[in-house]
Amino acid sequence: MRQYYIVILGVLILLSGTAAEAQNRFSKAADAAFSDQLYLTALQKYQKAFSKTKRNVAERDRISLRIAECHKFMNNTKQAESAYRRLVLNKKYAKDNPKVILLYADLLKVNGKYAEAIKQYKAYKEAVPKDLRADMGVESCMTAMEDRKSVG
Repeated sequence: MRQYYIVILGVLILLSGTAAEAQNRFSKAADAAFSDQLYLTALQKYQKAFSKTKRNVAERDRISLRIAECHKFMNNTKQAESAYRRLVLNKKYAKDNPKVILLYADLLKVNGKYAEAIKQYKAYKEAVPKDLRADMGVESCMTAMEDRKSVG
């Protein structure tokens, strides 16, 4: 009976290693495509890798960021905004990586959502007080809102 459990345990270990290797294969291929600036290919491979990555939270967050960046670099600003929003809503990730708040604010600004962008720039300013990009972002949103009022 004991040998039976050892065999089952061995099979489970082999299967888990194969799944991790497959997940790693997808993300490595996506990373290679991303570094070659093949963003559509990278996006498709990252989406596949994301679906295969269940338990590794850090890897899922890294893949989510790369998905957002692929959308941004392909000028799919609405999809990029949505992908960055998911990362910002992950409070632990946003706290550990405050730059994602700045990137989200930038996409909100690009998409004309100035009031929400200002909120995100202020949140980034709280997280990284010495970074002047938050102040410049707020100022540019205010200017854009004023220009929109004077034209409209």
